[in-house]
Amino acid sequence: MKSKAVTGGRPKSFDYQELLAQAVKVFWQKGFKNTSVRDLAMSAGLTTGTLYNEFGNKEDLFCACLHHYIETVIKPRVDLILLSDDTSFIPSQKEDSPALRIQYFLTSSIDIPQATHIPKSCFLVNTVIELGQNPENDRIKAELHQGLNYINSGLKKQLGLAQRQGYLPQNQEMTPLLVQVRIFMTGLLLSASDIDTALLKISIHQFVDQLLHRQTHRKTPIHTKHPSDNDPRKASEK
Repeated sequence: MKSKAVTGGRPKSFDYQELLAQAVKVFWQKGFKNTSVRDLAMSAGLTTGTLYNEFGNKEDLFCACLHHYIETVIKPRVDLILLSDDTSFIPSQKEDSPALRIQYFLTSSIDIPQATHIPKSCFLVNTVIELGQNPENDRIKAELHQGLNYINSGLKKQLGLAQRQGYLPQNQEMTPLLVQVRIFMTGLLLSASDIDTALLKISIHQFVDQLLHRQTHRKTPIHTKHPSDNDPRKASEK
């Protein structure tokens, strides 16, 4: 459906959200630097003049695409899997837990149906890899930080729950764990194009187990050992 919004007294001749969805795919596949305004116009079936009139330049269109991706892809996934108490996505035979939710979140970034023609990766992570976490364009940087901080807010909630349940030491700092997840997720998404999804899912499961100091056969929370537990004098008293 074409948008009825008016810009400069004239109605738009295109669907704004569909334009952004198409532009995201082009930027996602080719990267910011290798994508031209002509590429974007051709993918949307529009003229380059229409895009310049609407966005001004490629940088502003890219910012709009990042914002669109965060609002329609990142936030819904984080909200459902990491921030909400909704269990509708968890199979009945599985028990809800922070480990399971973090595992599902990582898996959701690579478990994409082929029919969608979307790369097995993350537009946000791809942008960080190409432009860095602090690109020169302030608006692009602001959008990147918004998306990354939103992901961190969801992960921090689940890691905090894991800590309260005894799966992490009470004095464990969250920042190093969030960095570990970022590093793993980046490598995961870079590998998704040429490594079988089933193998990646096994790696995700193992990573989350290690992250939360759990073994696959352990079903009870860990507890931090007191230094005196290793005192040989106590052992001789038993």
